Order: sequence, then structure tokens, then C-alpha cells
Amino acid sequence: MNQPEPLRQNTADKLSLQSRTAVMSDTETVLLPLEAPVLRHTESGGGKTLIILGSVSLGADHLPGEAGLSGGLAAAGQANGVPGLGEVLQRRFLHALRSVTRKPAALLFLNSGVKLLAAQSAVHKTLLDLSQQGIRLYACQESVHSYHIETLSKTELLNSIGMAELMLNMDKVITLPCG
Repeated sequence: MNQPEPLRQNTADKLSLQSRTAVMSDTETVLLPLEAPVLRHTESGGGKTLIILGSVSLGADHLPGEAGLSGGLAAAGQANGVPGLGEVLQRRFLHALRSVTRKPAALLFLNSGVKLLAAQSAVHKTLLDLSQQGIRLYACQESVHSYHIETLSKTELLNSIGMAELMLNMDKVITLPCG
């Protein structure tokens, strides 16, 4: 099976946010211990992948280099960039997971990312669809309790030990950049 060639740094600098996430995932590859429990493998090979969502927002809501600008809204203490862009990107990413051929084995929600699992979340139906497609949904137990979230019935709550075991039992762990 052909593996994609690693991207050179000068090429990676020109990629979009989604592609940079993929480059970042190459540095977070974790090997499976021999005694690891088996989760569903991805359909197209490549082993088991876990995606960690630590925020309701994907990426920062400002353009690269914009945070250092002086004057204008930044100087007035206002948010940089397009307000709400990160939330739109996060929703679109989760919607896109329904259509891709290679599926992750699991999604882990922590910090404010657990809000995506709430019944009133804009991605509630999408997450149910992903669960029905065989993607396991996990949430940080402490984050769920801290945000007072009632998660989807398909979500398994994990403590710190459970999250560590989940991450270490995957072939690849991708952490999405948070806003």
C-alpha cells in the first residue's frame, strides 16, 4: 500500500489550515502496545486514528500575523479576524467526516469541545450519524461535569487514565488546533 510522502517544510508553509492539521498529526503518531484492545480499523487502511477536539472552535479566529498588528480593533481590545469563523470551521469539519472514505476510529472531546456533544449543539445530528457509521465518541468526564453538559447517549465518559489508554492504543492521534 502506497504511503503519502512526508511534506517538506517549505511546502507545508503554503498549505491551508486543514492540511497543516494533517502535517501536525504526523508528529503525534503513537505506536500500539502489544496488549492494546482493538477498536475499529479505518476502512482504507492506515490503522486506527483518534481525533481530539478540545474546543467548539477550529483554529484561531484571526489570520496569521494579524495578532501582532498595532492600531485598529486589536488595539481597542476587540477580537481579531472574523468572529465565529472557528465555530463554522469546526461544524464543517465534523460534517465532512460523514462523507470521507477513511474514518477515524474515535473522536475524543475535552475542554470546551464537550459542548459539541450537547443536545442543543449545532452538530448534534452529525455526531449521531458519525456514531452510527461506527466512529466511537468519547468525552473527558471532568470537562463534561465542569460544563454541566448532558452528552449524547452514544458518548462514553473517560477519566484521565481512560483518555491516556485511548490515546496510547491508537496508531495515530490528531489534535485539531483550537481557537
